[in-house]
Order: sequence, then structure tokens, then C-alpha cells
Amino acid sequence: MESRFQKTYLEKNLRNLALIAMVNIGLVGCEVTPPETLESTLIPESTRKAYESKMAEAEKCTLSLNEIADTRQNKLFTVNGHSIAPENVNAWLESTLNKLHVGATDSAGGEVNVYLSKIFVNAIGKTLTTNVVLDVQHRQTPADTFTELQSFRGQSVTVYTPDTSNNVEVALKQAMHQAVRRIKTSYAHQCN
Repeated sequence: MESRFQKTYLEKNLRNLALIAMVNIGLVGCEVTPPETLESTLIPESTRKAYESKMAEAEKCTLSLNEIADTRQNKLFTVNGHSIAPENVNAWLESTLNKLHVGATDSAGGEVNVYLSKIFVNAIGKTLTTNVVLDVQHRQTPADTFTELQSFRGQSVTVYTPDTSNNVEVALKQAMHQAVRRIKTSYAHQCN
């Protein structure tokens, strides 16, 4: 015969297990949805076409890269034993900027200073969450002064396999791409 204490204890544990299961199901749902799809599905149907048009406009807008720097205090970080060298991170950021037309000499959208200020990488179970924060200053013409720093965040939620460091690289690149797209969207109205 179970005591009242045992019954209460079992009920609490079952509730906790149910809560953990719901959180895990939510995380699995997040990792299946790519960031690009998630970003557009959150926009109401009535304004989605305008949003997609603005994104296409932002992709075409060129920005001149005045300065790029890694301002993180700790530039070397490790994810489950896999170290990511700062020079690799900087090369990925430069590549992402170039792919999205930041760095062109003949720019319609003005000049930017881009500073990599933070990278957060969390590997929990089979989920890898990556956040990148870029601080940006903008000026329309060389005669203008640069604006105050504005932060842009990019995020990637992907499936994580602990025995390969490649998925950390892919996740970082996806998060950087999303952050740079947000920069481009923010300054697209400056393009002529």
C-alpha cells in the first residue's frame, strides 16, 4: 500500500517528466524549421509581400565596408572540445559580408563599420543554438559622421552531433548571415 507521501512524490515526478517532454518536443520543432522560413512565417499574410520585397531590395543594396573588427574579449572559444580559431571566425564574417554585398567600393547605401561583439554557442543534447551579435555604425556620405553603434543579432538553431566540429561552423555561418541580412534590411532605405 502506497503512503500519501509516495503518491504525492510520484505525481510531482510525473508532472516534471511531462514538462520536460513538452520542452524537448518544442526544441525538436525549432531545429526542424530553418531560420529563413521561420522569419517569414511570423509576418502576417497582409504584409508578407511588402516584407519580401524589402528583403529583395536589401539584398541588392550595396554597402561600403569602412572597418571590420573583432571586439570580443575572449576571441577563442570551445564547444564540447572543438576549438574555433578567431581567424576562422573573422574569415567567415568577411565572406558573409561579401556574399551580401557589404564591402563593395561603389556603394549606394553608404559606409558601415562592423564589429563582432559577441558569439554565444550552446550545445544541449542534440540541439545547437548559436547567436552572433554585430555592432554597426553607418554613414551615408564620407562627409557625414558615423551613427551611434546599433546591435544586430543573428541566430541559428540546428541539430548537433558532438563528434563533428563542422556543424558548429555551419551554425555560426548561418547566424552571421542572418545578422548581416538584418543590417542590410535596416539600411536598404538609404539606397538610391
